[in-house]
Amino acid sequence: MEAFQYDAKAKKCGRADREPLRIMTLRFVLALCVHRGEIDPSSPVSSSLLLKANAWLSRRLAGHADELLICGRGFADVAQLAAELIPYGLSGANLVVTDEAPEEPDDAAVGDKVRGWCREHHRAAIPVVSWKAMIPEAPYPTTGWWWVGIESASSEAAAWADTLRELSPDSFAHQAQTWVDVVLADRGATMDDRGADEYEEAMSVVALARWLTGFSAAAGDTFYCFLCSDAVEAAGIDLLRLGFEAGLSHHDQLQDAFHGLDSPEEGLPAAALQVCLEGRTDALRDMLDKKFAGAPALFWSLHSCIWPNFEKPAVEDMDDLLNPRRLDMGDLEVAWLFVTDGWAEVE
Repeated sequence: MEAFQYDAKAKKCGRADREPLRIMTLRFVLALCVHRGEIDPSSPVSSSLLLKANAWLSRRLAGHADELLICGRGFADVAQLAAELIPYGLSGANLVVTDEAPEEPDDAAVGDKVRGWCREHHRAAIPVVSWKAMIPEAPYPTTGWWWVGIESASSEAAAWADTLRELSPDSFAHQAQTWVDVVLADRGATMDDRGADEYEEAMSVVALARWLTGFSAAAGDTFYCFLCSDAVEAAGIDLLRLGFEAGLSHHDQLQDAFHGLDSPEEGLPAAALQVCLEGRTDALRDMLDKKFAGAPALFWSLHSCIWPNFEKPAVEDMDDLLNPRRLDMGDLEVAWLFVTDGWAEVE
């Protein structure tokens, strides 16, 4: 059973400084590796590059601020790379070249360039290998990239991002804004009942914080530490609505939470949140599974937020990470069960 403490101070009913979310905007952070000679129009690889270029340009013309890094291998300098990309319309992308010797190709050289760019400019990006469920209208091909991330292009949910950052492990702090946008992207403001909409947003963010904390602990990144009393306070949860949900849908579990306590009324908000979050866990996991295109891709994204690896293309890295023939596969078992089978399996 999850540990939590009781807090008699957590009795306020929502926050006036929260605004219901209406529009969520996600953009792409894309990294591509090109070899000199392959971008010649006569090369078969050029058609793939052309598709990527057309997708990037069309997205930018439509007003999306997608970021593209092109890492060139075998080029004397960035100017030479830019000149050869002019026919594709990509000379305005972020361009770098590796320092590796042509006769000794080294993927680590590409990884260093991509890692440096992401860390300096795009730490808020969540790495992904499939994005069709999150941004279905995006025309990008799903193969041929070195690395792809999705990143929040809006600060509309900044208050909720601060809440998630406060309640989640440090490993997910930089991507807090993006995680909030992913979870709340399908929610619109409910004009008929603003309070209900704000309550649902608060519960979604807190449920996400608890889930990320659980994964971090299951993966061996941190010890599990999520206090429901702190979450009630940090999210400004409407206690009347919280009590109504707990009493209506989780009456028996709520009674169990208070068994043996001397002053159960003192911990009511924390206990009510505890049972409500347990009831929402499966729905949250199923939603993330769908948005990230399945458990393997979701697991890789979560794992990569904690331990990013740019030394090889992302799809290859995911395949290697989840290869059942890995000698150290056992170190992933608990975290894998957490993502696939549910919270109860790893408590």
